[in-house]
Amino acid sequence: MDKETLDKLSTFINENKGKRKFSQSVELAVNFMGIDMAKQDNRLNLEVKMPNPKGKSHNVVVFADDKGIVAKAQDAGAKVMPGSEIQSIANDKL
Repeated sequence: MDKETLDKLSTFINENKGKRKFSQSVELAVNFMGIDMAKQDNRLNLEVKMPNPKGKSHNVVVFADDKGIVAKAQDAGAKVMPGSEIQSIANDKL
């Protein structure tokens, strides 16, 4: 599909979308002809950051005592608390 056709489709969708009470989304499926996706070298693994994200940011807490897990969680941006803290938090909620 060429760029001109894609632009026409995008314009058509925007002109005929109507008013909605929810966020709309568009799914895009791409088929690669002549590429064997069963081979590990041909597989795609990518993340696309949207210019204006609509989702909420989330806070993540990891309860762990293992140093390897703690390091991975911190590298991923999660807050880390010792596993023993779970019981004290549970007692506070009771």
